[in-house]
Amino acid sequence: MNLKVVNVTGKCAANFRIDSISIGCLIVSAVENGSEEMNSTGSVFVKLDGRKLFLNAKVCSLGYFKDKLGNAKCSKCPGKSFTDTTDRKSCKCDREFFRSPKENISNNCTGRPSAPRHLRNLLTNQTTVSLTWAHSHQRGRTDLFYEIECKILCREDQQSCSQDCGSQVLFLPRQGNLSLTRVVVTNLFSRTAYRFKVYAKNGVSAMAEKEGFPSRFAKLDVTTLESAPEQPMVTVKRIDSTSVTVSWILKNGNGGILYFLVTLPQIRRWLR
Repeated sequence: MNLKVVNVTGKCAANFRIDSISIGCLIVSAVENGSEEMNSTGSVFVKLDGRKLFLNAKVCSLGYFKDKLGNAKCSKCPGKSFTDTTDRKSCKCDREFFRSPKENISNNCTGRPSAPRHLRNLLTNQTTVSLTWAHSHQRGRTDLFYEIECKILCREDQQSCSQDCGSQVLFLPRQGNLSLTRVVVTNLFSRTAYRFKVYAKNGVSAMAEKEGFPSRFAKLDVTTLESAPEQPMVTVKRIDSTSVTVSWILKNGNGGILYFLVTLPQIRRWLR
């Protein structure tokens, strides 16, 4: 029997277009005198002399995906992801779960870490605050890190609040990309109220922020101690035989000083 190979166009399965990367749309080579049919699941068969040649082109079930043409089996969606009724070529992440730009469709979707736990102050003096906290819950990732924010709180006599702490402030070992659970903040102003925020971040935090889900944080308000006042420069002027004027100035101003105490030691004069 002389046979001739001809091309037969298969039918598209539901929810697929012929111009897309479609799993259900195929062009198969069949043999003349054979017949072609497609079953309800989207599989294409070619019949020849009672034999079936089978090409697997099944549409993936919900919760499964296949991103390439061919006979490969559908893969189950990675953790925290799903497929919908119109697209089975990849799995979308659940709400508040994401993939980083370096991850592919086979990776699990992961979430933002929880806020740092048990934030507290270990030490405070006139210019330095030492903070410590417990690690956040990582939500399926291992690239956890922290960033520190420092703000000056509003005083009663100030109009503006929540100012940045200033470029003179030092964070030890550093302010961002911090893997440790402690930081020392120094070069602060004395007798000043500060608010510290410790943000927990990971590899999907940037993606989450773009989608409107900010990084979680813990906050702590700390007031630095008063510094010892400097020695004033005193000037005494005589007014008359019974009176003098005493004045003084401070190089760094009077900020933080509540009052001054002026004393006059007794001076005894002996007459000969």
